Amino acid sequence: MRKIKLTCAAIGAAMVLAGCGMEGADDESIASAQSALATQISSAGSENVVTTPVLDSSNRHVVVVGYAGEDPDPTLLSYNNNSQQIFRNASRMSWSRVNVEANTMTGGTVRPPAGWAAFVGEPAITRNRSNPNMVYLTNVAIPNSKYPTGGIDGFLTTNASGYCGYYLGGACVARSTDDGRTFTVSASDCLANVTTSCPKGNPYLGSDLETSPEGRVYAAYLDNSAHVDVYMAPSPTGAFTKLLRRPAILTSSSSPRIKYGAGALYLLVESGVGSLYLTRYNGGASTTGLWTTPVLVGSVPHDDLFLGNRDRYLHMTEQYDLDIGLNDQGGTEVRVAYIDRSPQPDRQLKVARCTTGSTITCTRPAAWATAGSGTKIDPAITFVPVTFPDGTRLPWAVSWYDRRSNPSGSTVELWRGALSDSQLSAVRQEPSQEPCPSTSAHWTDYDRMAAGTDGFTLRGFSNSGTGTCTQARFISSPVRASLSSWQQ
Repeated sequence: MRKIKLTCAAIGAAMVLAGCGMEGADDESIASAQSALATQISSAGSENVVTTPVLDSSNRHVVVVGYAGEDPDPTLLSYNNNSQQIFRNASRMSWSRVNVEANTMTGGTVRPPAGWAAFVGEPAITRNRSNPNMVYLTNVAIPNSKYPTGGIDGFLTTNASGYCGYYLGGACVARSTDDGRTFTVSASDCLANVTTSCPKGNPYLGSDLETSPEGRVYAAYLDNSAHVDVYMAPSPTGAFTKLLRRPAILTSSSSPRIKYGAGALYLLVESGVGSLYLTRYNGGASTTGLWTTPVLVGSVPHDDLFLGNRDRYLHMTEQYDLDIGLNDQGGTEVRVAYIDRSPQPDRQLKVARCTTGSTITCTRPAAWATAGSGTKIDPAITFVPVTFPDGTRLPWAVSWYDRRSNPSGSTVELWRGALSDSQLSAVRQEPSQEPCPSTSAHWTDYDRMAAGTDGFTLRGFSNSGTGTCTQARFISSPVRASLSSWQQ
């Protein structure tokens, strides 16, 4: 992992970010004029998720980034003959702990525990609200019971009897007790999705993590039967137990998103093909509670986006995110950022506002939408928890990839927006790049955002630069796990 040297001034707890200089970075990782920082986390990684930043004893921002990295041991994970080879103990569960002002970055790869053969990505990460030194990182996983003799060569799908279509059979949650310096995972932290029809473990295909102010930890996964399973640990160190009842969304087709706020856990999920629903768990600390009737938020795309002369394309999945926080009047609400399922090539970002409580209603303010040419991609949103002495607040932050500068071409830019009650204002955050997806159309689906109590805001993103793109079925290059940050 490469360290970069940053030269920035600091005022109190907050950095002066505009015009922050950066030495030792290549041209493709240097941000635009509006950007504060574009830190390369890994030269080969995607699906970039971030924790809430915290301040160390010297008022320096610390953030832990999880991503789907390449295994540092090429004998465990390789890509020969336009295929992929996965061997026992392989892992894509990667993380980096970044101390921004100290100019340091450390990290590593979490190996599977006893009973599990490999971690294969689709990460989520969260920091415990009651104990910020506790950090949790998850991947979907292959159990020993489904790992074939001689390893896996090719897709993770299989027609083998009793495998329920996949080598995958659950997920594992790694824990850190030292603010992301190290992670450990035990067999008891692995969630085997064993059912009567899938005795070796039903696959999990997507994930998310969240905590409550009391320290409860939640993990949500999409399984191969189109259901969402949610687990809860009752304390920062407690064991995970599956919630007894599933949400009444029976045909989920993409990864779940969960957030805790207003005294409850909220779940956002795509149902069927393109219908985005929000529901609330009313069980509190119990595993036997009920979910509210799901409410339709909007319609999202679930297809492919072709770039340039159609030699590259991206899967348009997981085109949504949510957070919970205060509006300008001090009321609590859920806000959902999503890409609207309108005809290509000009799909727009929209933001819905939804009430909290057992009866959810959602509206879509016209002022909370982008406009103009070029499809928007991969939105993320976060509440910025800063209230000034006069009662005013910093606006929420939202970000997305944007094609407005080249709507029919092969490039995208990372944009960010400030979301007040009355408007969405936007600026370019990172310079133009050419996505470099695999020939299976995978580039990035999981990028997330977070903001600290001083307004310091971050987004994980994939950076392919503008160089030559080398594509294969399971891998492409360059795809760099990266981190962008700014003062909201």
